[in-house]
Amino acid sequence: MYDVVISLLVYNQPEVTRECVESLFKTSKSNFLLVISDNNSRKETADYLRGLVSKHQNVVYVRNDKNLGFITAHNNIYAQYSAMSDHFCVINNDLIFHTEGWDKNLLQSLMLTKNWHRLVR
Repeated sequence: MYDVVISLLVYNQPEVTRECVESLFKTSKSNFLLVISDNNSRKETADYLRGLVSKHQNVVYVRNDKNLGFITAHNNIYAQYSAMSDHFCVINNDLIFHTEGWDKNLLQSLMLTKNWHRLVR
């Protein structure tokens, strides 16, 4: 079981995606599963994404035969991987993480929100 499943949709843009993924791994502090859905990118992007799987045990690469679009691609990831965590996070590949522990902070906020009724008496 993971703290959070992170869904990342990619269509080409290898440099942008590289910055996103590197910042994600540099700043994240939770036990996360990164599921990358590739909407049939060109070879350079696909090769980079396949390489991530060999470097990181918590990365899954899903190659789509065609561009499924934003909603369908994320819905497919949710359907297949959401049972592996109580939390599911959707990110874009142009997102750059700067705050160390952003994920732990988000998860703590979600837990407080989930349990707010226990805090108010």
